[in-house]
Amino acid sequence: MRPRRAGETRGLPAGADRKSSAGAGHKPPCGLEVTYRRLLRCYPRRWREARGEEFLATLLECAEAAGRTRPDLPEVLDLVAHGLAARCGIGTDLVPSPVRQRIATLALALGAAFALVLLVIAEREPANVLRMSAWPANARPFPGQAPGPSLTTGPLVFIPWLLAFVAALARRRRVMRLLLLSTYPATWAVLALGAWGGLMRPPLAVLGVLAVLAVPAFAGAAAPRLGPGPGPGRDRGSGGLLPATGLVLGWLVLLAAFGNRFWWVSPDRGSVARFRLPYGYWNGSFVDAIADTLPQALLFGAGVGLIVGIRRPGWVVAVFGCGLVLTALPVWHAWVQRWGFADHLMQIALTLVLLLSAALIDGMRAWRVTRRQAVRGSTAGVEP
Repeated sequence: MRPRRAGETRGLPAGADRKSSAGAGHKPPCGLEVTYRRLLRCYPRRWREARGEEFLATLLECAEAAGRTRPDLPEVLDLVAHGLAARCGIGTDLVPSPVRQRIATLALALGAAFALVLLVIAEREPANVLRMSAWPANARPFPGQAPGPSLTTGPLVFIPWLLAFVAALARRRRVMRLLLLSTYPATWAVLALGAWGGLMRPPLAVLGVLAVLAVPAFAGAAAPRLGPGPGPGRDRGSGGLLPATGLVLGWLVLLAAFGNRFWWVSPDRGSVARFRLPYGYWNGSFVDAIADTLPQALLFGAGVGLIVGIRRPGWVVAVFGCGLVLTALPVWHAWVQRWGFADHLMQIALTLVLLLSAALIDGMRAWRVTRRQAVRGSTAGVEP
């Protein structure tokens, strides 16, 4: 599975003699070759020994044709992304490519759905008597201003996630990768503004979950294309993005609509006061709803994955992998509140055991289907 060559266009033949063309004519500057060799260190050593010189010749040829004396930023990001994806591919041969793509699809759907719901209903936990308080003790909302996203720095992380989702729908893989990468400096900026600027921010567990979900989503976008499908540039295994996002979004919207208990520290009394609002915010009740319904949501997702897996196996494995990340939310919430910790852990542990059993069956079936398709493709290419 060869990586997409930087600077390659549709009109450039893939089988051209790269070494001879790079060595003939005007030779690019030596510094450019050194820079490309440093970038190629992102690839595994075996890959560099097998195809490194040929790939380097292609890069130098494209740079000479474009009149460049140094790699541009998109090319650097492209090489680094594909190199890291090739390194992550080592040891993952037992996991079929469609399964890895489904994990990336579900991770992107979860991140985008969480970002949308949190952006609309705001991400707040104003009860600073608990250790789950998301901002310093001296930070307070401005008087007369209603709670909302404008009071927190969460949109710095949520908006890139939503834009990455839109880029995925538009099949702009490079733009999607850049947006997913931008969530990491945005997360550090949110933490810095909360620590030194006194600005309210989302809870650390939410930021951590989104940061972890960005890894498989980025890896799926950086992986080489699996080949054309019904349309030009269509990637196999990415057709479930909208249905998966719809399921996750429906679950979170229901929780936000019915989780309308708003906890607040009354300034005059200095104690926790409880109010009822006609709509939900990012508050303790919403976190409680996530913690209480996550096992059922994972089991429901696994059931849907089993039904869909009759023809497209691998979705149960994706639910299990992403479910491991989501369990950080209820575990963190139970730990900071001190009550119900053992009950939440028991429910989550039993759910993960059931998901693991179903994921093993689904993964084995996906591996057999992939191997059968590979055998059929190899036999079809042999002329009688």
